[in-house]
Amino acid sequence: DSNFTMLDSAGNLVGGTNDVAFDWDGSSFNTDETDTNFDVMTIKSIKPQPFFNFVWTAHHIRIFDNQSGTTPKTLTFDTTCTSAQLEAGMGGPGQDCNGPFTAGQTQQFLTLTIPPGKIGAHILFDWNLTTNIDVVQVWEANSVWNRHGATGETNKLHDGGAGLPPKEDTTWKLVSTDIDGDNINGAPMIDGPFNGFNANFNAGPQSKGEAKAPIVATAPDTKTGSGKLPALALSLWGLLAGFAGLLGLRRFSKQK
Repeated sequence: DSNFTMLDSAGNLVGGTNDVAFDWDGSSFNTDETDTNFDVMTIKSIKPQPFFNFVWTAHHIRIFDNQSGTTPKTLTFDTTCTSAQLEAGMGGPGQDCNGPFTAGQTQQFLTLTIPPGKIGAHILFDWNLTTNIDVVQVWEANSVWNRHGATGETNKLHDGGAGLPPKEDTTWKLVSTDIDGDNINGAPMIDGPFNGFNANFNAGPQSKGEAKAPIVATAPDTKTGSGKLPALALSLWGLLAGFAGLLGLRRFSKQK
């Protein structure tokens, strides 16, 4: 199965991994930040499986092709846009939404630079009461995952409780890569409760590895927009957020 993996600011696995389904024909792409075709790709959890006690969803996905390019392709997304504004073609150059910052947000714009030979994506991610968390990806197509910094204990994109890790020489349809050169796969998020965490979506291994004991993911200290977030606090975040939802304290939400 394909999977979703979250890494902390040190590259360590947090929250386990989720088996997911990718629906993409391998050849359809979006054009720019104002493209309103959000049906090119879908990503969804199979089980579904929770992440820190809550099920997530990915939506408003746009993917951009630079596989035949000779220079980097750069796109900039306004993270303050609502879903309705994105559907109206806003959020690109000259179409800034200039909405208010939300809890945990550190900047308005998120830049995606796609190197030659790669594929890029902008994804909105919902978790618990927080909606429309902006995520970007740079993928290498038809690649072996351990070519992308999986050494030592960091960047283990496929260890965890979901499914079996594939053999290291397995070819994936899409493999998340290190966007910003910090030796951690993915790109740090700039809004939502996982500010500074690196989300990775990997599509389509065709073989499985051998069964192994699942890894119980822990949450190391992680930098956020407001400083250090202790491991214990992060591990309890989902529980506290659940109580907040029951009490109607929706000020944690990013309403878009």
